[in-house]
Amino acid sequence: DQRGQPRPLDGDGNATAICDIGALETMAAAPVTNTPTASATPSATASATVTPTATATATNGPTSTATASATPSSTAPSTGGPITVTTLTDDLATNGNCSLREAVRAANLNTPVDACPAGRATASDTIILPAGVYTLTRAGADDSALLGDLDLTGDLTVTGAGATGTIVDGNALDRVYHILNGTVQLNSLTIRNGNSGASSGGGLRQNSGSLTLSDVAVQNNVTGNDGGGLYLGGGTATLNRGLFSGNFAGDEGGAISTNGATVTLRLTNSTLSGN
Repeated sequence: DQRGQPRPLDGDGNATAICDIGALETMAAAPVTNTPTASATPSATASATVTPTATATATNGPTSTATASATPSSTAPSTGGPITVTTLTDDLATNGNCSLREAVRAANLNTPVDACPAGRATASDTIILPAGVYTLTRAGADDSALLGDLDLTGDLTVTGAGATGTIVDGNALDRVYHILNGTVQLNSLTIRNGNSGASSGGGLRQNSGSLTLSDVAVQNNVTGNDGGGLYLGGGTATLNRGLFSGNFAGDEGGAISTNGATVTLRLTNSTLSGN
Protein backbone atom coordinates (compact mmCIF):
# COMPACT_ATOMS: atom_id res chain seq x y z
CA ASP A 1 0.00 0.00 0.00
CA GLN A 2 1.07 3.62 0.11
CA ARG A 3 2.89 2.95 3.39
CA GLY A 4 5.05 0.22 1.94
CA GLN A 5 3.30 -2.61 3.84
CA PRO A 6 2.76 -5.88 1.98
CA ARG A 7 -0.84 -6.81 1.46
CA PRO A 8 -2.91 -8.66 2.38
CA LEU A 9 -2.04 -8.76 6.11
CA ASP A 10 -3.54 -10.34 9.19
CA GLY A 11 -4.18 -6.98 10.70
CA ASP A 12 -6.57 -8.10 13.43
CA GLY A 13 -4.69 -11.23 14.51
CA ASN A 14 -7.42 -13.65 13.64
CA ALA A 15 -5.11 -15.84 11.53
CA THR A 16 -6.80 -14.69 8.26
CA ALA A 17 -4.90 -12.41 5.88
CA ILE A 18 -7.49 -10.34 3.96
CA CYS A 19 -7.72 -6.80 2.67
CA ASP A 20 -9.66 -5.63 5.67
CA ILE A 21 -8.66 -2.00 5.73
CA GLY A 22 -8.28 0.59 2.97
CA ALA A 23 -5.76 -1.55 1.15
CA LEU A 24 -6.04 -0.98 -2.65
CA GLU A 25 -5.97 2.68 -3.35
CA THR A 26 -4.49 2.12 -6.88
CA MET A 27 -4.28 -0.77 -9.34
CA ALA A 28 -3.62 -1.27 -13.04
CA ALA A 29 -6.68 -0.92 -15.16
CA ALA A 30 -7.78 -3.99 -17.05
CA PRO A 31 -7.60 -3.60 -20.85
CA VAL A 32 -10.88 -2.92 -22.54
CA THR A 33 -11.64 -4.63 -25.86
CA ASN A 34 -14.37 -3.27 -28.09
CA THR A 35 -16.09 -6.05 -30.05
CA PRO A 36 -18.43 -4.82 -32.78
CA THR A 37 -21.75 -6.55 -33.09
CA ALA A 38 -22.75 -8.25 -36.37
CA SER A 39 -26.27 -6.86 -36.53
CA ALA A 40 -27.47 -3.33 -36.92
CA THR A 41 -30.83 -1.75 -37.22
CA PRO A 42 -31.03 0.42 -40.34
CA SER A 43 -32.52 3.83 -40.05
CA ALA A 44 -34.84 3.25 -42.97
CA THR A 45 -36.13 0.25 -44.93
CA ALA A 46 -37.21 0.36 -48.57
CA SER A 47 -38.88 -2.41 -50.54
CA ALA A 48 -40.34 -2.73 -54.02
CA THR A 49 -42.63 -5.30 -55.66
CA VAL A 50 -42.46 -5.87 -59.43
CA THR A 51 -45.28 -7.64 -61.20
CA PRO A 52 -44.17 -9.14 -64.52
CA THR A 53 -46.39 -8.82 -67.58
CA ALA A 54 -45.43 -12.26 -68.81
CA THR A 55 -43.74 -15.29 -67.30
CA ALA A 56 -41.21 -17.34 -69.22
CA THR A 57 -39.38 -20.51 -68.25
CA ALA A 58 -36.61 -22.28 -70.15
CA THR A 59 -35.12 -25.74 -69.89
CA ASN A 60 -31.56 -26.10 -71.14
CA GLY A 61 -30.62 -29.51 -72.47
CA PRO A 62 -29.97 -31.03 -75.87
CA THR A 63 -32.98 -29.07 -77.01
CA SER A 64 -33.81 -25.79 -75.34
CA THR A 65 -37.53 -25.41 -74.64
CA ALA A 66 -39.09 -22.12 -73.74
CA THR A 67 -42.66 -21.51 -72.62
CA ALA A 68 -44.41 -18.24 -71.98
CA SER A 69 -47.70 -17.46 -70.30
CA ALA A 70 -49.86 -14.76 -71.88
CA THR A 71 -53.51 -14.08 -72.56
CA PRO A 72 -54.40 -15.67 -75.91
CA SER A 73 -56.10 -13.60 -78.58
CA SER A 74 -59.46 -14.61 -80.02
CA THR A 75 -59.71 -15.91 -83.57
CA ALA A 76 -63.47 -15.42 -83.80
CA PRO A 77 -64.76 -12.78 -86.23
CA SER A 78 -64.73 -9.38 -84.61
CA THR A 79 -67.76 -7.18 -84.15
CA GLY A 80 -68.40 -3.49 -84.51
CA GLY A 81 -66.57 -2.78 -87.78
CA PRO A 82 -67.60 -3.02 -91.43
CA ILE A 83 -68.45 -6.40 -92.94
CA THR A 84 -66.19 -6.91 -95.96
CA VAL A 85 -67.28 -9.40 -98.61
CA THR A 86 -64.43 -11.69 -99.68
CA THR A 87 -65.94 -13.89 -102.41
CA LEU A 88 -68.08 -13.45 -105.54
CA THR A 89 -69.85 -16.76 -104.88
CA ASP A 90 -73.45 -16.72 -103.63
CA ASP A 91 -73.16 -19.28 -100.84
CA LEU A 92 -74.07 -19.97 -97.22
CA ALA A 93 -71.56 -22.78 -96.64
CA THR A 94 -69.22 -22.66 -93.67
CA ASN A 95 -66.02 -22.48 -95.69
CA GLY A 96 -64.07 -19.56 -94.26
CA ASN A 97 -65.22 -16.81 -96.59
CA CYS A 98 -67.76 -13.99 -96.41
CA SER A 99 -70.24 -13.90 -99.29
CA LEU A 100 -72.65 -11.05 -99.96
CA ARG A 101 -75.58 -13.18 -98.81
CA GLU A 102 -73.72 -14.16 -95.64
CA ALA A 103 -72.86 -10.51 -94.99
CA VAL A 104 -76.53 -9.55 -95.32
CA ARG A 105 -77.58 -12.26 -92.89
CA ALA A 106 -74.84 -11.28 -90.41
CA ALA A 107 -76.18 -7.72 -90.48
CA ASN A 108 -79.81 -8.83 -90.21
CA LEU A 109 -79.25 -11.30 -87.37
CA ASN A 110 -76.46 -9.47 -85.50
CA THR A 111 -74.50 -12.69 -85.33
CA PRO A 112 -71.41 -14.02 -87.16
CA VAL A 113 -72.14 -15.97 -90.34
CA ASP A 114 -69.20 -18.00 -91.65
CA ALA A 115 -66.29 -15.50 -91.78
CA CYS A 116 -68.58 -12.44 -91.72
CA PRO A 117 -68.52 -10.65 -88.35
CA ALA A 118 -71.75 -9.99 -86.51
CA GLY A 119 -73.81 -6.92 -87.19
CA ARG A 120 -74.66 -4.46 -84.44
CA ALA A 121 -78.05 -4.35 -82.77
CA THR A 122 -77.72 -0.72 -81.64
CA ALA A 123 -76.11 0.90 -84.70
CA SER A 124 -76.22 0.83 -88.49
CA ASP A 125 -74.10 -1.82 -90.20
CA THR A 126 -71.85 -1.37 -93.24
CA ILE A 127 -71.10 -3.94 -95.92
CA ILE A 128 -68.06 -3.28 -98.12
CA LEU A 129 -68.48 -4.77 -101.59
CA PRO A 130 -65.22 -4.78 -103.60
CA ALA A 131 -65.19 -4.65 -107.38
CA GLY A 132 -66.58 -7.71 -109.15
CA VAL A 133 -69.81 -9.31 -110.40
CA TYR A 134 -71.87 -10.87 -107.61
CA THR A 135 -74.38 -13.22 -109.23
CA LEU A 136 -77.27 -14.57 -107.15
CA THR A 137 -77.67 -18.33 -107.62
CA ARG A 138 -79.80 -19.55 -104.70
CA ALA A 139 -83.25 -19.88 -106.24
CA GLY A 140 -86.35 -19.71 -104.07
CA ALA A 141 -88.37 -17.21 -102.09
CA ASP A 142 -88.33 -16.11 -98.46
CA ASP A 143 -87.88 -12.96 -96.38
CA SER A 144 -84.73 -14.05 -94.53
CA ALA A 145 -82.12 -13.81 -97.33
CA LEU A 146 -81.62 -17.57 -97.40
CA LEU A 147 -83.02 -17.90 -100.93
CA GLY A 148 -83.76 -15.64 -103.85
CA ASP A 149 -83.39 -11.90 -103.31
CA LEU A 150 -81.34 -10.21 -100.60
CA ASP A 151 -83.79 -9.29 -97.84
CA LEU A 152 -82.72 -6.29 -95.71
CA THR A 153 -84.39 -5.98 -92.30
CA GLY A 154 -82.46 -3.25 -90.46
CA ASP A 155 -80.27 -0.19 -90.77
CA LEU A 156 -77.59 -0.95 -93.34
CA THR A 157 -75.19 0.71 -95.79
CA VAL A 158 -73.81 -1.26 -98.75
CA THR A 159 -70.89 0.43 -100.50
CA GLY A 160 -69.36 -0.79 -103.74
CA ALA A 161 -66.35 0.29 -105.78
CA GLY A 162 -68.32 2.25 -108.37
CA ALA A 163 -71.28 1.49 -110.64
CA THR A 164 -69.00 0.11 -113.34
CA GLY A 165 -66.88 -1.88 -110.89
CA THR A 166 -69.31 -3.51 -108.45
CA ILE A 167 -72.31 -5.30 -109.99
CA VAL A 168 -74.98 -7.32 -108.20
CA ASP A 169 -76.73 -9.55 -110.75
CA GLY A 170 -80.11 -11.10 -109.98
CA ASN A 171 -79.56 -13.80 -112.60
CA ALA A 172 -83.32 -13.57 -113.42
CA LEU A 173 -84.03 -15.76 -110.36
CA ASP A 174 -85.69 -13.03 -108.29
CA ARG A 175 -85.37 -9.30 -107.68
CA VAL A 176 -82.00 -8.23 -106.26
CA TYR A 177 -82.84 -6.30 -103.06
CA HIS A 178 -85.97 -6.40 -100.89
CA ILE A 179 -86.04 -3.65 -98.24
CA LEU A 180 -88.41 -4.81 -95.51
CA ASN A 181 -87.55 -2.20 -92.88
CA GLY A 182 -84.88 0.14 -91.59
CA THR A 183 -82.72 2.89 -93.05
CA VAL A 184 -80.86 1.50 -96.07
CA GLN A 185 -78.19 3.18 -98.21
CA LEU A 186 -76.82 1.63 -101.39
CA ASN A 187 -73.76 3.37 -102.79
CA SER A 188 -71.56 3.07 -105.89
CA LEU A 189 -72.82 -0.15 -107.48
CA THR A 190 -75.05 -1.57 -110.23
CA ILE A 191 -78.23 -3.62 -109.70
CA ARG A 192 -79.13 -5.61 -112.81
CA ASN A 193 -80.99 -8.61 -114.23
CA GLY A 194 -83.53 -8.95 -111.46
CA ASN A 195 -86.83 -10.66 -112.25
CA SER A 196 -89.59 -10.69 -109.64
CA GLY A 197 -92.17 -12.53 -111.75
CA ALA A 198 -95.71 -11.52 -110.81
CA SER A 199 -94.55 -9.61 -107.73
CA SER A 200 -93.88 -5.87 -108.07
CA GLY A 201 -90.32 -4.54 -108.04
CA GLY A 202 -88.06 -6.19 -110.61
CA GLY A 203 -84.77 -4.75 -109.31
CA LEU A 204 -85.69 -3.48 -105.85
CA ARG A 205 -88.78 -3.49 -103.67
CA GLN A 206 -89.18 -1.26 -100.63
CA ASN A 207 -91.94 -2.09 -98.17
CA SER A 208 -91.19 0.60 -95.55
CA GLY A 209 -88.38 2.59 -93.98
CA SER A 210 -85.94 4.83 -95.83
CA LEU A 211 -83.93 3.98 -98.95
CA THR A 212 -81.14 6.12 -100.44
CA LEU A 213 -79.42 5.22 -103.71
CA SER A 214 -76.26 7.22 -104.43
CA ASP A 215 -74.27 6.70 -107.64
CA VAL A 216 -76.26 3.53 -108.37
CA ALA A 217 -77.30 2.15 -111.76
CA VAL A 218 -80.49 0.04 -111.95
CA GLN A 219 -80.55 -1.73 -115.28
CA ASN A 220 -82.32 -4.48 -117.22
CA ASN A 221 -84.67 -5.60 -114.46
CA VAL A 222 -88.12 -7.11 -115.15
CA THR A 223 -91.45 -7.55 -113.37
CA GLY A 224 -94.81 -8.80 -114.57
CA ASN A 225 -96.44 -6.23 -112.29
CA ASP A 226 -95.40 -2.68 -111.23
CA GLY A 227 -91.97 -1.05 -110.96
CA GLY A 228 -89.48 -2.66 -113.29
CA GLY A 229 -86.51 -0.97 -111.59
CA LEU A 230 -87.94 0.03 -108.20
CA TYR A 231 -91.29 -0.53 -106.52
CA LEU A 232 -91.89 1.86 -103.63
CA GLY A 233 -94.67 0.39 -101.52
CA GLY A 234 -94.00 2.49 -98.41
CA GLY A 235 -91.55 4.86 -96.80
CA THR A 236 -89.15 7.27 -98.48
CA ALA A 237 -86.77 6.74 -101.41
CA THR A 238 -84.04 9.19 -102.43
CA LEU A 239 -82.03 8.85 -105.65
CA ASN A 240 -78.79 10.82 -105.98
CA ARG A 241 -76.95 10.73 -109.32
CA GLY A 242 -78.81 7.55 -110.27
CA LEU A 243 -79.40 5.83 -113.59
CA PHE A 244 -82.49 3.74 -114.39
CA SER A 245 -82.31 2.20 -117.85
CA GLY A 246 -83.57 -0.85 -119.72
CA ASN A 247 -86.08 -1.87 -117.01
CA PHE A 248 -89.51 -3.36 -117.87
CA ALA A 249 -92.85 -3.61 -116.04
CA GLY A 250 -95.86 -5.60 -117.25
CA ASP A 251 -98.18 -3.04 -115.69
CA GLU A 252 -97.08 0.39 -114.39
CA GLY A 253 -93.75 2.12 -114.02
CA GLY A 254 -91.07 0.64 -116.21
CA ALA A 255 -88.43 2.45 -114.15
CA ILE A 256 -90.17 3.28 -110.84
CA SER A 257 -93.62 2.73 -109.41
CA THR A 258 -94.94 4.29 -106.22
CA ASN A 259 -97.98 2.96 -104.40
CA GLY A 260 -99.58 4.53 -101.37
CA ALA A 261 -100.44 7.97 -100.07
CA THR A 262 -97.57 8.00 -97.57
CA VAL A 263 -94.64 7.31 -99.89
CA THR A 264 -92.09 9.97 -100.84
CA LEU A 265 -89.75 9.81 -103.83
CA ARG A 266 -86.93 12.30 -104.37
CA LEU A 267 -84.64 12.35 -107.42
CA THR A 268 -81.50 14.53 -107.70
CA ASN A 269 -79.29 14.58 -110.81
CA SER A 270 -80.73 11.21 -111.88
CA THR A 271 -81.52 9.78 -115.31
CA LEU A 272 -84.47 7.58 -116.28
CA SER A 273 -84.05 6.40 -119.85
CA GLY A 274 -85.15 3.56 -122.11
CA ASN A 275 -87.45 1.91 -119.58
